[in-house]
Amino acid sequence: DSSTGTPNDSVASSTSPPAAAAVAVAERVHSTTQILKPERRFIAVSSEEGASQREIIFQYPEGKGCSGVLYLFHGCGRRAASFFYSPQGRDMMMMALNAGLAVVTFTKDNEVGCWSPGRDMPAILHVSKTFIEENLIKCFRGDDSSITSSNVVDFPFYGFGASSGGSFVAQVATETTTTSGTTASDHPSLAFQFSAINVQIMTTRSTEELTTPTIFTIMSRDPATEAGVAEASKELQSREVPTQTIRTDTKAVSPNYWMHRFSHDERMTRDIAFSICSDLKDLGVIADANGGPLVRNPRSIELAPVLDKYSHSPPLGVGIELWNILNEDEKKDAQALWLEEELNVAFDQHEITAERFDEVIGFFLGSTGTHGEIRDEAVLSNRI
Repeated sequence: DSSTGTPNDSVASSTSPPAAAAVAVAERVHSTTQILKPERRFIAVSSEEGASQREIIFQYPEGKGCSGVLYLFHGCGRRAASFFYSPQGRDMMMMALNAGLAVVTFTKDNEVGCWSPGRDMPAILHVSKTFIEENLIKCFRGDDSSITSSNVVDFPFYGFGASSGGSFVAQVATETTTTSGTTASDHPSLAFQFSAINVQIMTTRSTEELTTPTIFTIMSRDPATEAGVAEASKELQSREVPTQTIRTDTKAVSPNYWMHRFSHDERMTRDIAFSICSDLKDLGVIADANGGPLVRNPRSIELAPVLDKYSHSPPLGVGIELWNILNEDEKKDAQALWLEEELNVAFDQHEITAERFDEVIGFFLGSTGTHGEIRDEAVLSNRI
């Protein structure tokens, strides 16, 4: 078995990236393993409630500058930093960095709550503008002094959101393409426009004003979201907005599954992998200690006995450099997510997933932006 399920046929428009270039994207994003060592920065924001701060957590790809930017928005109950320490988040970050993209995450008004358009939208647009002008320009510029804060927005910006973050990223995409005005100084939302977005395990509340190429990711045990995405995709296609849907599937959990998922961590021995499966059988998560599909929703099971038994600092899969920059709440979260997130992904109902994220990046790199066109194969190949 592996970390990904058997791919189902994607529901796609005729605007999918060219096949040969898509293969090149897949080879590139899986080519190397970069060390996750993000930077953190607080930016002041003002609102009717008073002054506050938002944190941006980001990392640039190794090598000569950035070819684009990926903004990521997590769901309810998840933290911005968890994109770097959760198993699925780490895989997504690795693929994006290997593709030459800077990865940028934002904290919410209520970090363990859901995204609030009223409270979070103005703050995110403001801190994004500041971050682009003071930090991100350095990644794009490299040795090219001709790149300034006024033309850095010509580089592609992409957006990802899971669950609540999926709904939010679609709203940000709409906001940044419909705000009237002429300058980014007057209208912070004009500081960037998404070239494409990935809405994961969520549908969009309204697609009537959305003109950004959109790829959806849905899970097999979530028929309500699947129906909503089908309706949203149909509406986007009627306006010739490029769209595609990826559907994931359930996965068997076995000792080989854990060995594969944590292959880079020497602490995940075969004995430990077998022991985890035995404990999951005792809890009623799987029926056979040798492996198999989940027979119960892991969200309904108290996993503390397994988490306590295999507690490490840092937890399985997390490097010491990353561990050292996490705060105490994030460390506590990381101690649980290595198991909880993987089981939720295997159950395939509602969880952030890196499954087929290489296809998402291929869709990103093949999109020109807000005009509903797809780059030809030569252009896409040059981008990777």
